[in-house]
Amino acid sequence: MKLFRQRKLLHVQLQKTFVDGNWYRPMLVIDLFLLIPINHMYAVLLRVLFVIEVFRFHRRK
Repeated sequence: MKLFRQRKLLHVQLQKTFVDGNWYRPMLVIDLFLLIPINHMYAVLLRVLFVIEVFRFHRRK
């Protein structure tokens, strides 16, 4: 459930980013996740998820 909420948050970030034309913000968000030592694998998974989301978002436009 937490991961789903995280993905939803990423999605909102993505939409904001595309509107602002500012590409770096979502990456910074994920880098913050990397700094917070929740679990390194979790952060890596988020990074991968983000790349997939960007790809899907880009194709849909």
